[in-house]
Amino acid sequence: MLPILALLVALAPGQAGAQVIATGPNAQTTGYTGVVFVAVKGQPLEYVNGDITVHNVVSDAIRTAADPAPHCLSYPCPLFTSGEPIGVGETTTVEGLDDLETGVLYPFFCAPHPSMRAFLVVVEA
Repeated sequence: MLPILALLVALAPGQAGAQVIATGPNAQTTGYTGVVFVAVKGQPLEYVNGDITVHNVVSDAIRTAADPAPHCLSYPCPLFTSGEPIGVGETTTVEGLDDLETGVLYPFFCAPHPSMRAFLVVVEA
């Protein structure tokens, strides 16, 4: 793992090794519960909404028809996504992780609230 990447993961309290991206109360103002979220290659990643406002996870990067994925209904589509925004207490799976490279910081945002931003990094099991 790159030293700067290790530092960024260390700065995301409670997220190292976690298989969850989450939002808490007032997420529209405070953002996601971490800055860098970690996904383990080949394992599912969940998004949990703990806010009363709907939120989701959408990668900045997109896929085209030349790079198809099962979660894409049309193109271009996000590289990875939790799908439609979900409400308080709901959980959904983040789709599109299979092709992500390990050790790369992938920026993502909330579609209804684009100022909510964080990063995802994939690590080997």
